[in-house]
Amino acid sequence: MTDALRLITESKIPIVIPYFSESQEKIIQFLSTNNVPHYLIEADGSADRMIQEQVVVVLDLKFFQSVESIDFVKKLSEEKTTQLLFPGHYPLPAKENKFLNRFSTLKIQSVFYSSLDEPSFEIFGASQIISVMEKLGVKDEEAIEHPMVSKAMGRAREKIEEKVKFEHEASSEKEWFLKNMKA
Repeated sequence: MTDALRLITESKIPIVIPYFSESQEKIIQFLSTNNVPHYLIEADGSADRMIQEQVVVVLDLKFFQSVESIDFVKKLSEEKTTQLLFPGHYPLPAKENKFLNRFSTLKIQSVFYSSLDEPSFEIFGASQIISVMEKLGVKDEEAIEHPMVSKAMGRAREKIEEKVKFEHEASSEKEWFLKNMKA
């Protein structure tokens, strides 16, 4: 969320898009607790309201999936520099790419934030990776960015996608993995 705060201080528009309702609730709670100005856009017509300056815009997943979201994001991006911030990837790359392709003509930067304590990493031995990182002195909030890491994450998500024949919807990433990655 520090990037969202940085963007609003730079008079840019951060648009946070959580894929799960539990993530959305945590983000809204964090923003509220820390007195960060934010606006939740839902599929109930709230996108028609005027967005004030210097706020974090959070898109409800139902709204993000709607056709109206494209026009909404386009309108914001015409006013100011806009950035899409995703707290994690959707477990199925094809579904995530379908969402993202709808916004490809807008030329808006998308940034994904993943954490080793997410359920998607647990099935690939995240606890061992965390242990090695701690021994190396890497701080919890320190970002690890490298094309090799991104490719490994992409391959892992593709393996997940191969195993899921029929997706079951869920309200959290953990619930998603419980429903869809049964042993």
